[in-house]
Amino acid sequence: MESDTNSIVGSQTKSEVKLVLELTDIIDELNSINHLFEAQRDTLDTTVKSFDNSDWFAPEEDRYKLLTEELSTMITQYMESCMKQVKRMTANAQRTKDCLKDLLDLQQKEETLNEAHYSHR
Repeated sequence: MESDTNSIVGSQTKSEVKLVLELTDIIDELNSINHLFEAQRDTLDTTVKSFDNSDWFAPEEDRYKLLTEELSTMITQYMESCMKQVKRMTANAQRTKDCLKDLLDLQQKEETLNEAHYSHR
């Protein structure tokens, strides 16, 4: 009976360790996505600034100024929204990972206490 319980606990522990590793991978991927969004935002900001600083649109300056302002606003709002979502997902994944690690730690401590209890019998 005890062997079956140990087998189940061991199987659950392996599953939880696997989940921690998967969450670590997910967090790494989310961080990569966030870095990509930051790079895209910087590139788009540079593009908008190059329109602002160019002379080739001088005759239609007002129209292009409005275009660059709207483009800049859209980029900022969209990119910031995406980045916030990625950061929230990263934070949620990190919290889940931390909880799983705490659970594994508690299970290890329980196992140690059980071993100490059985060795004193």
